[in-house]
Amino acid sequence: VATDRASVPSPGAPGTTAAGGTGAVGGGQRSPAGSEPAVRLEAVRVVRTGREVLASVDLEVLPGRVTVVRGPSGVGKTTLLRVATGLERPASGRALLAGVDLADLDRAALAGLRRGHVALAGQGSGLVDALDVEENLVLARDARGHPHGAGWVEPWVDALGLHAVRHRRAGALSGGERQRALVARVLACGVRLVVLDEPTSQQDEANAERVVAVLRQAAAAGTAVVAATHDPVLVDAADTVLTLG
Repeated sequence: VATDRASVPSPGAPGTTAAGGTGAVGGGQRSPAGSEPAVRLEAVRVVRTGREVLASVDLEVLPGRVTVVRGPSGVGKTTLLRVATGLERPASGRALLAGVDLADLDRAALAGLRRGHVALAGQGSGLVDALDVEENLVLARDARGHPHGAGWVEPWVDALGLHAVRHRRAGALSGGERQRALVARVLACGVRLVVLDEPTSQQDEANAERVVAVLRQAAAAGTAVVAATHDPVLVDAADTVLTLG
C-alpha cells in the first residue's frame, strides 16, 4: 500500500534545480494539483519461473516528491523499478512513463524514452572507473546534451561530501564515495525522473543524511525521485511510501 505523507522541508544546502542550474534550493514545494505522474503503475503483476514477484501493484511517482519503495529483501523492490523504467515488462497491468504506455514501445523506443526522461542509479557502479568524479558528472550531462558552465559541479560535490575526492578516479574511491558520486551523476543528468536502488546502503548515518538532503532538494526543485530502500533515514524523509511484502 502506498502511503502519502506531509512534505519534509529541505535543509537548504546548495543544490541543482531540475533544469540543471545551480544555487540554493528551498524545500517543502509540492507538485501542482493535477501534475502528470512521471511514473504510473496500474495493477502491475510480474511472474518469474512460476513465482509471483509482484502482485497487482499500483503506484504514482509525482514530480516534486520523494517516493520510497520498501520491504524485505527479495520482495520485488528492484523489479518494480525495472518495470517502471521499461527494463522489464509485467505479465499483466500497465506501466506508464512520462504518460507513455510502455507496452506500446519496442526496445529502441524504450531506450529513447529513458534517455530523455530518466536517470537510473542501480546497485552496480554506473561510473566510468578511469574518469574522476567531476569527469563522470560532465560525461553524464554531455550524454544528455545538456550544457555545463564553470562552477556547476561544486554544489553537487560539496553537498555530498565529495569535494576532497572530486579529482580522484572513480576506480580509486571507497564504496561509500562511489555510491555518493553515482547519486551526483544521476542528479546532474538534468532529467525529470531519478530512480535509485538502495542509494544509501553503503553510507554511515551522517552520509546517508547527506544523500537524503540532496534528494529532497532535487524534489523541491521539481524532480520526481523514486528509491528502493531499507534505510529508515530515507523512509522517514519520503513523501510517499510503498511497502511491499
